[in-house]
Amino acid sequence: MSIFHRNKIELVKNKSVSLSDPILTEIFGTGEKTKLQTPYTQLSVVYAAIRAKAINVSQVPFKIYPIKGEEPVTSGSIYDLFENVNPYSNKFQLWEAIVTLLDMTGEAAVIIDTETSRDGVPIALWVINKNNMQIVKSGGGFSGWKVKLENSTVFVPRKQVIFNKYYNPYDPIRGLSPIKALQLSLDSEWGAVKYNQTFFDKGHTTGEVFSTTEHLTDSAYKRLKHQLIQSRRGKMHEALLLDGGLTLTNTRPSNKEMEFLEMRKFTREEVAMVFKVPKSELSLYEDVNYATSQSADKGFWKKTLIPLMRMIQAEFNTSLLNPLGHRGEFDIKSIDVLNEDIGMKVDSAAKLWQMGVPFNTLNDVLDLGFPEIPGGDEPKPTVGNIVEPKGIDKSVFNALQVTGELPKSEKEEDVLKGLRDAKWKSLMNPILPLMGKASKNVKNYFYDVEQKLLKKANKNLSNINTKGKAEDIDLAWVEESFNEEKLKKAIEPVIEDSILMGVGTNMLPEESILAMIATRGSKITNINDNAKEVVLRGLRKVLDEAIKEGWTEQERTDAINEIIKDQMKINKNNARTIARTETHGAYEEGRFEGIKSTNPTGKMWLSSRDGDVRPEHQIDGETVKFEDSFSNGLKHPLDPDGDAGNVINCRCTWIPIYQEEE
Repeated sequence: MSIFHRNKIELVKNKSVSLSDPILTEIFGTGEKTKLQTPYTQLSVVYAAIRAKAINVSQVPFKIYPIKGEEPVTSGSIYDLFENVNPYSNKFQLWEAIVTLLDMTGEAAVIIDTETSRDGVPIALWVINKNNMQIVKSGGGFSGWKVKLENSTVFVPRKQVIFNKYYNPYDPIRGLSPIKALQLSLDSEWGAVKYNQTFFDKGHTTGEVFSTTEHLTDSAYKRLKHQLIQSRRGKMHEALLLDGGLTLTNTRPSNKEMEFLEMRKFTREEVAMVFKVPKSELSLYEDVNYATSQSADKGFWKKTLIPLMRMIQAEFNTSLLNPLGHRGEFDIKSIDVLNEDIGMKVDSAAKLWQMGVPFNTLNDVLDLGFPEIPGGDEPKPTVGNIVEPKGIDKSVFNALQVTGELPKSEKEEDVLKGLRDAKWKSLMNPILPLMGKASKNVKNYFYDVEQKLLKKANKNLSNINTKGKAEDIDLAWVEESFNEEKLKKAIEPVIEDSILMGVGTNMLPEESILAMIATRGSKITNINDNAKEVVLRGLRKVLDEAIKEGWTEQERTDAINEIIKDQMKINKNNARTIARTETHGAYEEGRFEGIKSTNPTGKMWLSSRDGDVRPEHQIDGETVKFEDSFSNGLKHPLDPDGDAGNVINCRCTWIPIYQEEE
């Protein structure tokens, strides 16, 4: 009996057959090029995990303060050093390099260049890979480093190096890389990568055996072997005609033995665990929704990146900044995902302040980060009903009257302004929660769309034809990721609640309310079409460039993911602005239509009190007849007939005035 083993293209005559796959022997041989040597460049999952940490940390501003000062320095030699750390790196690349080397090697050394300096401040900082550094000991102690720089080696004293490292229980000086704990898993991942590459590059199929019960002569054996090699070379999917009594038997490994995808998925999850990076940062979007992603993002910052930044920050302060009379801090408050926590604290503080808890106490307990204010240890003063002052029109006073303290001034205009301030707050406070809800609902919707786009992009664009044309690539899945009905369900109930809040107890026909809901809601849902077009244009541009420049799959994937995230961030921000505007607009329109039925004689404009006011809206206190327009052309703030520049993000409001009978 003679047997051929297809993978090896080798004829074995009258011998037993081993079912071990010779491809594995080829891959896992002793050649150096088959080994996993640099995981950061050889395995995309390791690159993605390290890059996620490095790029996020690099975007957090690092501010320099006088050692006992509260205001950051914005000029001078120490400021310039951290703006341009050396001729080849800027302030972002400094932190990116440090975090990257920490995760790759367990340590990141920064040499302080003091060859010449200004005011005692170094002229440059140089990040050095551990492979170019050797420990130098003298007198039985650690004295510095022998550093390889291009074609020379120099000695650098210990105090001239900012040495960041991960703790290593096996070495008191050198750091320990997380990759060491992943070595076995990464070797398996690399084996799977190389297996697949060799499998397709060499046109292999697994485990096909050709056998015959007939005796083969040496000449027949050689002829059949040559035939098989020639007929199957580069034609692994074509049919094969067998003679000489040969039969084909498929002895490929079982599905369990070939579960590379499951094995690689497990490895990626293990990489995420060791580097403490959320799965979404590795483009793993299974079972990821907005709530879990928000929680993961906050955890990523609080449990991974912030402790890492504090470690780096402490080393820079001790080794460089403190001796120069300064201290450095990463500006944690600039991190968007953590600012939502601040907002929740502020909301809680506002409620507790209304209950009588002093401001300085709230600031301390809730860690709001504000400086103490004079009188802040006293609770909110109790207030009573305003007593009508002399010299103010009774109709205007009644329109402005709210529960609160009368402004302490003898000037009529000061009193009126104080009353308008209080009235604006009393009218705006009820609608603010609904504006926040509309913004949140739209944000959640666009986040879900973004996750769908990223997931479908990785699925549909991983194996595109790089010799084709960008316009021929099917991007129908982009439109499928948007769902206008889902967006309507997210926003229309909030618009309805806003209108009803504005109408209050006044009577308004149901058809009028429905018409307002449809008009306001359509302005938000229209952004769906705009968002689709923006994403499609961005993808076409990236794909066209990728094909022209011959990008690798990893480069193409990174660029596609980045363009989707960038475009969706713009879409998300635009949609949130429109959602807040239309929710407030629905409230003001509901008030206007409801109050109209009570026959007011006039109306007064109240300008926003919580931000910059556009010139056209700086008409605080302007009073006109109810049927007339204000001087800026609007019937009321956020008039649906007003142009976009006069409406978007407006926070003004208005009040009706009723002529008092003599």
